[in-house]
Amino acid sequence: MITYSPILRDVQQDPVVAKCATCDSEQYSEDYMYLWDGKKICVQCMQDMFDCLTIKEKAELLGAEPVRAAE
Repeated sequence: MITYSPILRDVQQDPVVAKCATCDSEQYSEDYMYLWDGKKICVQCMQDMFDCLTIKEKAELLGAEPVRAAE
């Protein structure tokens, strides 16, 4: 009995539906983007922006506050 693999789809053949406002990368219909400051930015740019934050800034965004270990 012969079994066939499903046909793989080349996403690069899909039409571009948006471009990142920061890096100009092409985005496709199944990609996620983030709306920031009125502009759509790609996942990688969002990650890069988050990585630039200090631990204190990240904690504030998450609603965490620093406490001394001895407290």
